[in-house]
Amino acid sequence: MAAGWAIWTLKCGAYSEAAVARKEFIAHLRQGAAANADYSAAELIFGELVANALTHARVRAVIRLWFNDWAHLSVHDDGGGFTERAITPAPANVESGRGLYIVKALARAMRIEGTGTGWIVTAELPVQAKDETLDARKLA
Repeated sequence: MAAGWAIWTLKCGAYSEAAVARKEFIAHLRQGAAANADYSAAELIFGELVANALTHARVRAVIRLWFNDWAHLSVHDDGGGFTERAITPAPANVESGRGLYIVKALARAMRIEGTGTGWIVTAELPVQAKDETLDARKLA
């Protein structure tokens, strides 16, 4: 397992496979992260974004992890039905709708892009790359 980047492709509704991917995601982070990494926040961000993608995907979701100075996670699904809106907390009596709000609160930055065939949500994680990871990235 090389530190620096990883890609997972999951079929819509593949929640058990997502649990395996989540463990692999954390293992990749631990290999490439500096000592002060916030793994709990990164894992929660992964869980929220992947759960949303698997719920709304028509066929699959593609998950990418890479390091620049900080770790980045992007989740691309081929689903529809999402309207870009102000990201605010859902009312207390609603069972869903908090995921992107949580991600925005925990991530260093977040971007949502419509592709015409789905959505890509990219989060800059609160996980700084260790020097060796940055050096390996420069050689790739």
